[in-house]
Amino acid sequence: MKLKLKLTFVGVAFIVLFQSVFVLSHVGAQTGGVPKEGQLDTPRIKVPESGELQAAVKKVREVYATDFKAAKNPQLKWSLALKLGTLAQETKEDTLSEYALATEAIALYTSVGDVLSAFRLVDELALTFEMKPVAEKLELFRKAAKDTKVVPLKRMLALVGLKLAGDAEAAEDWDASKDVAKLSVTLARASHDNAVVKRANEQNVRYTDLQKVWQQVVDARKKLTSSPDDPEANGVVGRYLCFVRQDWDQGLAYLSKGAKLELKAIAAKDQATARDVDSQSATADAWWAFAESKKGNERVQIFPRVAYWYEQILPNVSGLAKVTAEKRLETAYEAMSGRKFKKILSEPPTGVLIEGIVNCETGIQPVTVPDTFDLKKSWLVTFDFMAPHLNGGRHSLFFWGDGRGGHDAFIVLYNGPQLHCAVEDTVAERGQSISVPLASTVVGKWVNVKFLHDSISNELELYIDNRLIRKDALTITPQLDRAMTLYLGGQDDSNNRYTGQLRNIWMGNIQ
Repeated sequence: MKLKLKLTFVGVAFIVLFQSVFVLSHVGAQTGGVPKEGQLDTPRIKVPESGELQAAVKKVREVYATDFKAAKNPQLKWSLALKLGTLAQETKEDTLSEYALATEAIALYTSVGDVLSAFRLVDELALTFEMKPVAEKLELFRKAAKDTKVVPLKRMLALVGLKLAGDAEAAEDWDASKDVAKLSVTLARASHDNAVVKRANEQNVRYTDLQKVWQQVVDARKKLTSSPDDPEANGVVGRYLCFVRQDWDQGLAYLSKGAKLELKAIAAKDQATARDVDSQSATADAWWAFAESKKGNERVQIFPRVAYWYEQILPNVSGLAKVTAEKRLETAYEAMSGRKFKKILSEPPTGVLIEGIVNCETGIQPVTVPDTFDLKKSWLVTFDFMAPHLNGGRHSLFFWGDGRGGHDAFIVLYNGPQLHCAVEDTVAERGQSISVPLASTVVGKWVNVKFLHDSISNELELYIDNRLIRKDALTITPQLDRAMTLYLGGQDDSNNRYTGQLRNIWMGNIQ
């Protein structure tokens, strides 16, 4: 059952631009990523029937009649949406009320153009109810794109569309990815923002190509049901799983039965790799040679496996073998990220440089951020951390702010096994975050984090140990309303404190 919403856009672009993303005064309340459709760990329930939902919505409107009556302008509508959406997240015991509150909040958010916040609530509902979040969000996005007449809104919606296309990709809904990317191109062109147009065109080409690949995969899987050893079909599925989905655990089995002899031999070697360093080195070298024989995107898609094997052998080699592994890892990381971090980090930072170890167990460490660092421009923040545990509760690694809600310029924390990196527009009191899961194996080990803002492409990027984990379109302008102190290890002496270690902190603007 689709969410039944009537979308009416108003010509208030400035409200949307400043209120187009999540409220991050309390980042720990946010969860990152998109639930993979059909892959949730907890059982979900059916969406309420139309009759009972209408009754629940009527009750919500009666309880908040004064608020609805007063919400005559975009600011008040947005505030009411936030109020109802927050209450929906707190009303997990009464699922009917949760759905009704969220539905009303989604309608209010979209009425003022804040589609991204509406998407967040759809994701929240998908954790409880049997619904397909990509389909729901695609319906909202299409209506929003059709209804809006305001040029700045078109730019914002183009960026939201690129993020939605990524969500559809994660759900392997290639038709939706292509549909959204194509619509984002139209919106971007109408916005007259050349940078957004360029990115939308690139994404449109990518998803058009992937849709063609996906059809080949569908045909190949059908072939394998009757002919499981068919070399061509195995090769198509294997290349898709390994190179597109980066699912090497499943994909190697198909590649080792494929038609391309060189790739088939390397996949078989990979599967047979023993735990000794010689065997692992041979596999790493084989993938390296294969990657070097390719060009463009195909070469980039192979490098994650190159990096995986050289990471395995690096702690166990020395001398020339170690130098070779380090250089090849650096090449792989640069190809995967498109960033030459070694070159960037060799430049003096405009912000903060702390070499060596900072022990946060002894207390919070205040650091002054110089005026030379500009949050509006492109920047990189990188550091290593060693967590003593991943126990529940929010543990702040970095906190750049002054305690005012909605004015936290920069935050990095982990909340159980989730790492959150957030940045804010402290003038408009709006922020955006990237959240990724942390494996339990990181406890007691140094983990490198790179959080990057690219003001040219309007994106946030998050790297863990030099691997690009997440890239999101950015719909705010990170900026400060006044100077604030950076605190290493948290913002106070409560349970938010981080009691582990930090190392080699670099914070600066980049080209």
